[in-house]
Amino acid sequence: MPTLRLLQPTMLIGYDMQSLREFKRKTALKRSLSIFTRQELNFCECRGSAAASLAGIFCAKEAFIKAISSVHSTPAFMFTDIEVQHEPDGRPYLAMRSAISVYMSDRSLAVDLSITHTADIAGAMVIVSKQGNVQWTNHTG
Repeated sequence: MPTLRLLQPTMLIGYDMQSLREFKRKTALKRSLSIFTRQELNFCECRGSAAASLAGIFCAKEAFIKAISSVHSTPAFMFTDIEVQHEPDGRPYLAMRSAISVYMSDRSLAVDLSITHTADIAGAMVIVSKQGNVQWTNHTG
């Protein structure tokens, strides 16, 4: 029966949660162009739950930082170098620019993102995975 042999760690996970009550009190943060891109702010302004959506985006950025921070030689980047965008069906994804984009591409690193929120809490999970480093072998024994 074939077995899966991992040649090196293939996944990094980051998770972040944010109290919406606390987030709503941070008025400077909610409008900060050093944290959020204009596109992210515009997206959230059109939502019925703008604060929850913005908190979810903030969590997504924090979760990405937590996932990637354990990798050596990660280049310096700004919060606005990672942007939450949305597929036509609404699914969020991280778009990257600047040195972090080159870094991720050169290392064949892919990112998956999930954002959620309730009336009280926003959260996000990011999975950073290395593409193409899983090898199937026949193992008997």
